[in-house]
Amino acid sequence: MSKEKFLKNLGKHIKELREKKGLSAAEFARRAEMERSHIARLESGQTNPTSTTLKVICDALDISFEELFKGFNKTR
Repeated sequence: MSKEKFLKNLGKHIKELREKKGLSAAEFARRAEMERSHIARLESGQTNPTSTTLKVICDALDISFEELFKGFNKTR
């Protein structure tokens, strides 16, 4: 899988997890202490998140790091 495809899939997965939690993008950005525009870039796969950013995302979604990647590549 190419880097670009991986990032698009990761962003899509993060968005799905956010929506499953019933969070708007604005509320998710507030919880993650990030700009809404940064969340949009992450969810669209336009940016490569650091491990620290992934930790912040997990905290904002109230999930473990393992849960973030659980089943990630099975359906992609």
